Amino acid sequence: MRPLETDSDYCRRRAAQERAAAAGAADERAARSHRDLAGRFEALAATGLISLA
Repeated sequence: MRPLETDSDYCRRRAAQERAAAAGAADERAARSHRDLAGRFEALAATGLISLA
């Protein structure tokens, strides 16, 4: 049987979980923004207005 968790242990564990979740969400937002920006540049390149070379 697992020992009972103290209040401070619980708070530390929950804070770590929340930080991990927030970091994951931030990473996903950054990746989504990067994909969006890359798509916009590719669309501009397709029109010939810019060169990606």
